[in-house]
Amino acid sequence: MSSPTCVWCLRNKQKIFNLAAAEHDRYDFVGLSLTAKGINQYLASSPFNFPVYVVNEGKLPINFKLTLTPDTFVFSRDGELEHIFDGYYTSDTAASISSLFGVHLE
Repeated sequence: MSSPTCVWCLRNKQKIFNLAAAEHDRYDFVGLSLTAKGINQYLASSPFNFPVYVVNEGKLPINFKLTLTPDTFVFSRDGELEHIFDGYYTSDTAASISSLFGVHLE
């Protein structure tokens, strides 16, 4: 979950790209933006390596408690929410994600 105007989302972008590139055979990656404002320019300036959709925050399922962007949600193949990583990938968050997926994000 991100936003075109979110500085932390921009700083996370390369790590997300690296994760998606490493795990695209095992996981489906989808980007969600909380706003349509500026999304076309944002995507044109640095295209994602997975689809990005605009969502209406008010219509998200109740278990999507958005506190900040970026947010990373990991779902099982059965559609169950398994992990939520809130915010920018700090060294601790990146280590948790690297351990979960078995990849290096840098």
